[in-house]
Amino acid sequence: MELVNRGICIPLETSELVTHNGQYLLNGLFGVGKNKFVKSSHTGEMVEGLRLIINLIPSNELQNPIEGDVGTLPHFAQWVVLELGPNEALVWESGNRSCAFYVFLPPKAWPPWLVLGWPLPPHLWREPEGALILQYLTRSVAPMGGRGVSSICRHGLRSF
Repeated sequence: MELVNRGICIPLETSELVTHNGQYLLNGLFGVGKNKFVKSSHTGEMVEGLRLIINLIPSNELQNPIEGDVGTLPHFAQWVVLELGPNEALVWESGNRSCAFYVFLPPKAWPPWLVLGWPLPPHLWREPEGALILQYLTRSVAPMGGRGVSSICRHGLRSF
């Protein structure tokens, strides 16, 4: 439930899910080792940190890509042709911003397309009026690997 505690995922009720060909649109989730070790807040032992990967292949199959106005960020060597005036300075940022996808919140229409493929444990369900409603987790931040999301994030980073 660390994904919820950190604001990376939020619960979504089954009534809010996208259906396609009679089935819920659900995506996968896994972690890849980063070869960095941290102390577990639960056990106190050293554990390997994982890079969170949400496999959006099912969702991407049903979407049209959003193309950005620029396909990639410029390489730093491209700036050598610029001439600056006597009172001007050139400042640029790396093309690989750490945790960039966690900076952007997706529009409210996106979370139903980013749902993870298993329901939440029963102790985390909401119980409106005594009836259990099955809930799933969905992304609350921009989905790395989402179709067209890199273009949107690059545009946003250039806008700062």
